[in-house]
Amino acid sequence: MTIRAVIFDLDGVLTSTDRFHTEAWQATCENWGIPFSVSSSDKLRGVSRKESALIILREAGLSLSEEEFERFSDEKNRLFVTLLDSMGEGNVLPGVKALLRELKPRYRLAVASSSRNAVKILKRTGLMPFFEVIVDGTMIRCSKPDPEVFQKAADALGIPYDECLVVEDSIAGVSAAFKLGCPVAGVGSASVASGVTYSLAETKELGDIL
Repeated sequence: MTIRAVIFDLDGVLTSTDRFHTEAWQATCENWGIPFSVSSSDKLRGVSRKESALIILREAGLSLSEEEFERFSDEKNRLFVTLLDSMGEGNVLPGVKALLRELKPRYRLAVASSSRNAVKILKRTGLMPFFEVIVDGTMIRCSKPDPEVFQKAADALGIPYDECLVVEDSIAGVSAAFKLGCPVAGVGSASVASGVTYSLAETKELGDIL
């Protein structure tokens, strides 16, 4: 297998922002009187904000008008963006910066994330200079498990899909990369997902493979 590029998911792969997402959803749901369980957070990993809102409402057995739905999801995003202002290099996952320094001279590197705040997160954590291509939620119409985000990243790099290793921590992300024909390194709970090529406990272990 020839690998010429590595495409990273952001949340849970390079940085840790799960806490911010959970806090923002908790506060938003409390304001709206909508039940939200911290245990539900796992189901929201790797999917867009609006997909997450649909999951929360479905689990609560509730529905909102189109206008209410937009206000509900926008409120979560405003709270999340405010929380991101406290982010810094301390939110980069262990060993990630050392890994990126090791990979950058040998591979083309990209970030492919459903988050609309990916650029802000990369800037605040100091990771921006490592990547030549960034595709985020502002650039796609379909979120994972649709492969669009990875397809756009690979196309921007100009590398065939089967030569782009995707690093993902969500089942939806693994499924998306597999559909596109990319080899996949599954991190954490995604390490046992169907379609995974490599299984990693943590992202930093990627250096042992490449």
